[in-house]
Amino acid sequence: MMWKRIMLAACGEPLFNWRLVLTGVDLHAFRHRFLDPASGYTGVVRCVEAGHCQQQECRGLRIRELSTGTTACCPHVFSGPKIPVSNEDLLRFSLSCPRFHAELCQLFGLTFSNTAQDDFFWELGTYRRGAALFLPVYISYYHTQGLLAAKVRQLLSDPRAVFALVLFDYSMLSRTVAAELAKRGCLCVSMPELASVQPDASLKLEAAPEQIFNIFKEARPERTERRYRCESGTTWGDIHINFADRETITIWRRGCSSFTASYGDLGMINRRNNRPSRGFSFLTLLLEQKTQSIPVPAKSNPQYPTLIQRKHEICKALQTFFPDVHDGAPIVFDKPTNSYQLRFQIAGSACA
Repeated sequence: MMWKRIMLAACGEPLFNWRLVLTGVDLHAFRHRFLDPASGYTGVVRCVEAGHCQQQECRGLRIRELSTGTTACCPHVFSGPKIPVSNEDLLRFSLSCPRFHAELCQLFGLTFSNTAQDDFFWELGTYRRGAALFLPVYISYYHTQGLLAAKVRQLLSDPRAVFALVLFDYSMLSRTVAAELAKRGCLCVSMPELASVQPDASLKLEAAPEQIFNIFKEARPERTERRYRCESGTTWGDIHINFADRETITIWRRGCSSFTASYGDLGMINRRNNRPSRGFSFLTLLLEQKTQSIPVPAKSNPQYPTLIQRKHEICKALQTFFPDVHDGAPIVFDKPTNSYQLRFQIAGSACA
């Protein structure tokens, strides 16, 4: 959700709001790297308790000059939060597109262009594949699906146009427009799939650029969902699954030859861009790290629902892929250790 919050704040927010947007990130470092002063008056700031507020009409905390100093106060509840704010907190800052886009291009291996199509849509750069193959890469700051749809269809009006579209969040893209992009052979990818903001405000690459932007190589596998047949009585403990690369895994069981399966074979495909789903990427990460145990965070932790979703996706895919294994789920919760345990084997892990 951080990338979506950054997108919504990009046009200009007080420093007070940026602090809430960048939870866990060094605000001073992020400001130095990516923010520029912006014009405008700050009369309202975001409420730090907005997620628990019962006021449907709440639009934030109002800035008031009290005898105790400048304070952000709830306009609806007298006993609500009263937060002291400094003059610096009320200064407005916007995302510096030239500096931010330049760092993204360096991170993604793009040729920097930073060409504004309008205030909310930019050509980030181009990805070079071969001597005469260039893929334009656009980035969108549109807040609504309708505005983004109009812009995408304007680009698609050129019958030769093939491009990559970077979104801060997939919720900005309607299924209809996603289907139109896929039909043309265009790529759509979200910022969480590409990069993450680190506590020191640096950007960390989450996927190799050649695996993301190279749409000129051979067509990717369709959703074939193959099956791996086993003898009656086979348990998850008999199954060995190992890391091959970001798109394939190897499977074997005692007495049988190894088998290579792609994310398409397991039906773990992101239908928006025909690439591995987040569940498959999480599975390959576990296999690469040879992790048999996954600590489960507290339910209040923002990572908790994501982990639950990934676990369910992996279990469903593996149980479908191994229809003859009737040994329960391949990943189970272990209460004494408060962790998920992988019941299949990973070569080189402590349990293998």
